[in-house]
Amino acid sequence: MKLLKNFLAGLVVSFIGSVPLGYLNIIGSNIYLKDGAYHLLYFLLGIITLEAIVIILTLSLANWLIQQKKLIFWLEMVTVVFLVFLAGNFYFASASTENVNLVSPEGKTFSGMFLFGLILSVLNVVQWPFWAGWNIYLVDNGYIQKGKLPATLYLIGALAGTVTGMFVFALVVSQASNISVPFLNTKVQLLIPILFLLLAGLQIFKMVKKYWKK
Repeated sequence: MKLLKNFLAGLVVSFIGSVPLGYLNIIGSNIYLKDGAYHLLYFLLGIITLEAIVIILTLSLANWLIQQKKLIFWLEMVTVVFLVFLAGNFYFASASTENVNLVSPEGKTFSGMFLFGLILSVLNVVQWPFWAGWNIYLVDNGYIQKGKLPATLYLIGALAGTVTGMFVFALVVSQASNISVPFLNTKVQLLIPILFLLLAGLQIFKMVKKYWKK
């Protein structure tokens, strides 16, 4: 039962972290809509490869990382800049067509989609403080036991949670896209850039709330 607890802790935390709106979810949903489940799976394999490294490192360095306030601040700033870049890049790439596709035909191979997911996961720098914070909480409260087997089960649960959460998000978006809304149908090329800008604005709001009094 204790070993199962490690798996479930990773699964629940990762699933909860993966379901809310984020740029990886938006891009994953676009891949699912345009190219199908297999391409999304290849993309997710790239994401969780880097995520596995992050989880392993933050399990051992969590206490040190969570104390690096300046480092965390700059990681959050990089996220804001990256989201604005994505908004601009997606808008100009889709300005000439409504059939928006983030991946070129040449990149729609296993290696291409895997590398695409890996690169975007590397740029998802806020996952470092996210996992550091959660790992400290889970260890301190006895949800993760020490040892290679418990840590491995926790890691497997976390990676499964990410894949499941992003697939659920993509499926929900796919179902919602079948609903015909005339206004949105004519403004589809603006929708995703606006979502990226909203995410950047939300990140700025969180940072102001977090650092303003300090």
